[in-house]
Amino acid sequence: MDDGFERFSRVRWVFKRIFTDPIANYLPAGFLRGLLRFGKSELAHANWADPGGWRSMVISYDGKPRQWADRILVSGGAVSMALRNRLRLASSLLAELIDKAASESATKPIHVLCLGAGPGQVVVRAMELATSHSRATLVDINPDAFSFGRELAARRGLMERVSFICGDCRDVKTYLTEPPAIVKMLGICEYLTDRQIVDIASCAAAVMPAGSPIIFNNITRRHGNDRFLRRVFGLHMAYRTCDELCALMRTAGFDDFVIHNEPLGVYSVIVGHRARAPVAVTGGLAKAAGGMATLSGSVPAAAGLAGVAAVSPAIIADAVPTARAADIAPAAGTAPMATATGPVGTTATSAAGGPSSAGPPAGAPGTVGHG
Repeated sequence: MDDGFERFSRVRWVFKRIFTDPIANYLPAGFLRGLLRFGKSELAHANWADPGGWRSMVISYDGKPRQWADRILVSGGAVSMALRNRLRLASSLLAELIDKAASESATKPIHVLCLGAGPGQVVVRAMELATSHSRATLVDINPDAFSFGRELAARRGLMERVSFICGDCRDVKTYLTEPPAIVKMLGICEYLTDRQIVDIASCAAAVMPAGSPIIFNNITRRHGNDRFLRRVFGLHMAYRTCDELCALMRTAGFDDFVIHNEPLGVYSVIVGHRARAPVAVTGGLAKAAGGMATLSGSVPAAAGLAGVAAVSPAIIADAVPTARAADIAPAAGTAPMATATGPVGTTATSAAGGPSSAGPPAGAPGTVGHG
C-alpha cells in the first residue's frame, strides 16, 4: 500500500521485539548516552537540551538525518516514523476541516487557532493542502520555535496568513479579534496532566462557536521504548487511551469525537466539536473527571509545559488498536455512538455530548508545543 504512511514488515517487527527493544530499554543509560554523544546525534542533543522540544520534532519530521546515530533513531525509530505519520494524517484532516468550514460559513478566510503550536508545521502543511482560503494564529509560550516557523511560512508563501503570538494558552481570549473556526491542540496532551488538559481545553472552548471542531492526539506505549525515552532522553510522557482523553475533552466542553489511527498504532488523531448542549458527566466520564490528577506523577515539572513527542530507536510492533468509546457515555437524549472509517482504514468512534465549565487550577501551564 503506497499511501505515504510509513510501515514495517513482520520480520522487522519480530526483530524489534526480541532484539532492539531489550537493548534500548535495558542497557545502562550512561552507556547509551555515551554512544549517542560519540555518534554526534543531533536528536539526542536536542532532547537533552529540551526533552520533546520543537527542535527534536523538526528532526523527526524531516526524516533525513545526517549522523549515523540519527539514522537509527530517526529513520528506523517507531516514534519518529509514527510522528511523520501523524504529520501526514493530522494535516490532511485539518485541511478537510478547513474546506468543510469554508463550505458552511460566510466568514472568510477560515481562522485556525493553534495552541502549543511550536513552529506550526502541521497547520502550514494543512493550509497548503486545503482548497479554501485560511489563516492561522499560532500561540506558544516559547518564542524560539517561531523563528523557524516564520522561515517555514515564508518559504511556503504563507507569511501574510500566519500570526505568531508568544503567550500563555490559557489567555487565548485576550489574543483574538475574532473567534476561531477550528482549534488545533496537537502534540501537547501527552505532556500535560489531566487537570491541565481540561483547563486549557476549557479556555479554548470559551472562544469557540458551538459545533466548531478541535483536533488533538493521544500517544500509546506501542512504540515499545518508554523506558529508553525516560532514562536516556529524559522524556516523560503521559499515556492515555482515546476513551480517557475524549472524556477529559468532554469535561472541557467538547463532544462528537471521531478517532483516526495512524498505521503504526502509536498515535491517534481525534477530532471533536464544541458542544451545543450541557454535558451530563456519567459513567466512565465521571470516573475520569474525578481522577484528574492521576497522571500528574508521571509528568515532571520540566515537561509539564507540554512539549512534543520525541523519538526512539524502536520499530513498532503491535497491530493498530480498535478505538473504543465505552467510557465516553453520551448525555441522556443525545445522539448514540456511531462508527466511521478513518483515512487509513482504521476504526473511528464518535460520541455525542455537551459542554461543562472547568476553572483554571493554580499553576497550570501555558504550554510549549510543537505540532
